[in-house]
Amino acid sequence: MTYWASRSKMNYYKLVENWMGTGDSIMDVGCEDTPVATWGHFKHRYQVNLKEVEALEGVVLIVGSFVDVVVPKVSLVTCLQVLEHVEDPAAFAQKLLATGDRVIASVPYLWPRGACPGHLHDPVRLSMVLDWFGKMPIRKDFVRDGGVTRLVVEFA
Repeated sequence: MTYWASRSKMNYYKLVENWMGTGDSIMDVGCEDTPVATWGHFKHRYQVNLKEVEALEGVVLIVGSFVDVVVPKVSLVTCLQVLEHVEDPAAFAQKLLATGDRVIASVPYLWPRGACPGHLHDPVRLSMVLDWFGKMPIRKDFVRDGGVTRLVVEFA
């Protein structure tokens, strides 16, 4: 089963899609095999991922570490379930803000330490996310899926 196949019905994706709106361009950071960059009404579409993934029609794939690659400025950046995996989430969050006019991000909310391999910062709290981004979101929501909670935030 692919990453997307196991997650496609999750509520946090539905919320993100509802928040996206329209704009000139979108970039999904840490995309894996998800179609997030194809959602909404955007003229230019980009994905950034550490490794090569199957190309989506009409979407430019940029392969490499987001903090190291050169990316264009876009209307909207999405970054879903990624920050908890990176060594320096504050630097990552600052590059997200510098890249997009708007940023929608999600993180696992208060998941116990050790519950998910690869999560470096569990339990993630709202205060941690605010510190990483250095500002207040224009909106936030707590979304339940399969007995766990995710925090979804939008910055502008």
